[in-house]
Amino acid sequence: MLRQSASLSRIPLVVLVNSKHVEAHEPATPPHAVRVRKPFCINAVYQAIRRSERALQGLPNEVLQAGDIQLATSSGAAFKAGRSLRTHPRETLLLESFMRAPGEVLSREYILDNFFDYTAHPRPNLVDVLACRLRNRLHSGTDKTILHTVRGQGYMFKP
Repeated sequence: MLRQSASLSRIPLVVLVNSKHVEAHEPATPPHAVRVRKPFCINAVYQAIRRSERALQGLPNEVLQAGDIQLATSSGAAFKAGRSLRTHPRETLLLESFMRAPGEVLSREYILDNFFDYTAHPRPNLVDVLACRLRNRLHSGTDKTILHTVRGQGYMFKP
């Protein structure tokens, strides 16, 4: 159905899916379509729309680099010292935010507001768990601390 419509070939297309195994049961989608798996935050959907727009326009993949860490923003592929980092979509979005503002503190409130859609009573450690997972991925195989906790304020990325 998606591939049959000629009008869809010119607009960004984001497919919200329920499972990572849905591709086997899903009809073929246009090459510029970007899948976002549940659970997702509105920021992840926004980023997927941007990736789809870039694919439609044939724009090159923007690659952010900080130290030995690279992030291809349109594909979400992250690398450290040339090795692939397998990150969750929220971790990828958080890494992008850190890489766009190295040395700046991102507060827990900022992270909660921008990466989660929980308006009523979010779990108090939600942000800490996300930051911890990203930190573990970034710090694997090295002694250098890249993601710092700034007590009482939030987190800071120093590659």
